[in-house]
Amino acid sequence: MNYIKPSAFLLAGMILIAGCTPVPKSPMHLFPDEKGQEGYYRLKDSGVFESKAIKISVSLLEKTNPELDPMVSALLDKDFVVVRMDIVNYSPVRAMYNPAYTALMSDSFDYRKPLDYTDIYDMTANIPGFENGIAKLKGKFYDLNETVNPGEKSSKLLIFKPLSKDIKTAELSIKEVYIGTETIRLTFPFVLKAKVI
Repeated sequence: MNYIKPSAFLLAGMILIAGCTPVPKSPMHLFPDEKGQEGYYRLKDSGVFESKAIKISVSLLEKTNPELDPMVSALLDKDFVVVRMDIVNYSPVRAMYNPAYTALMSDSFDYRKPLDYTDIYDMTANIPGFENGIAKLKGKFYDLNETVNPGEKSSKLLIFKPLSKDIKTAELSIKEVYIGTETIRLTFPFVLKAKVI
């Protein structure tokens, strides 16, 4: 029986075709960076600032979370950025957070302020199914000043318009959180990384 030896050209072509086969890419997501200001650390998918007086943690919600409110899922489907922020007051005085002093920025020069109830209502008023869902979100996201009494915790959402598609880093900046009469300024850095499946 005669065997035909493949030519060098044919072998090169086969290797080239095999090398061009697309490899599925892992989805890219923004994750809390490892490094930040003093008092900052990363804990799993959350960025955390902690001092003797207060603990604030932030995490970006993802579409894959099965426990999400349908309205939040719908916003994520439209590429809105939804951040869960928890505030724990360790101090003996009241803490106060005003979302007006918060911004989400990126390396693509995005600058987004948190949306309030009226903003979201206006943007979703003409989308079927949103008119009932938006009412259920009221009270679940930071809209106005939030007071956290000593020993108590607040856990709500911050909602932002979509960021640019080509970003590599982002930062949640909070200019002022009051603890009694003292103020602190916080930054939560994020980096774009492939999600491990």
